[in-house]
Amino acid sequence: GDSSSSFEEKKINANIKEIDDSIAKTRISEGSNEVPNLVEDLPDIIDEEVKFDNSKEEENLAVNALMDELKLLRQEMNTINENTQVSENEEIVSLKNQISEMAEQFKDNENKQLESLKKEINVLKIDQNLKEERIAKEEEERIAKEEEERIAKEEEERIAKGENAELDEAQRLIKEIESRNSE
Repeated sequence: GDSSSSFEEKKINANIKEIDDSIAKTRISEGSNEVPNLVEDLPDIIDEEVKFDNSKEEENLAVNALMDELKLLRQEMNTINENTQVSENEEIVSLKNQISEMAEQFKDNENKQLESLKKEINVLKIDQNLKEERIAKEEEERIAKEEEERIAKEEEERIAKGENAELDEAQRLIKEIESRNSE
């Protein structure tokens, strides 16, 4: 009787100490990753009905009260775990939304850069066309000037030839008159 009662007392005390340690660990730990581990670490006793000698009814009540407290603690830890899961899911959704927004902004910026580059290319094309037109106009003007100079030179040569022909004619006439006068 006495040794089996002492054995049961030691067993209950060991279980109570284990339960107290679990509660202490739970209260100390704040990390969300540790909650599922603590739930798993709770002794399987919680699900069992504890039967004790009727002579120790006070101990029975205390252990049952502890068991009830542990059941509540397990429920609370499960709730914390579920809330953590919900919070993580919300965070994932939020991160996905942020990534989508960033991708959209990147795309918008890329489109703006493309539009800006297209405008720059158009400006460069217009500048190039203007330069080509200016060069073509300068070439036309140079050719026209050369043509004018050629025509002017030809006119001068024609006039000079005409003058030379008149001079030659005048000299011939002078010689003819001189030859008549000498006869």
